[in-house]
Amino acid sequence: GIWKEEDRKQESGELKSNDGTQKKHYILSQAPSLSTDLSVLSYSLDKLAADVDTVQSHGDDDVRKRKKDLSKKIVQMMNVVDGFMKDCGVEG
Repeated sequence: GIWKEEDRKQESGELKSNDGTQKKHYILSQAPSLSTDLSVLSYSLDKLAADVDTVQSHGDDDVRKRKKDLSKKIVQMMNVVDGFMKDCGVEG
């Protein structure tokens, strides 16, 4: 199967870990829906970040802190998803 062929290529040095194009092709060939899934996730995180930005704290320090913490977590998740998208060759 494809796994055996990829293992053979890895062992023989034909499949280089720094060969980004082949890596991207291989990842997407194993999970074709990954491109769409990552794009949807990226869009959803962007929308969530925009929604959080619209929240008004009205001077409430607790709301301000929670909004800031949530925004940081969303940005971290967006960075992870962007990294996955880059690894898979998905345009963002």
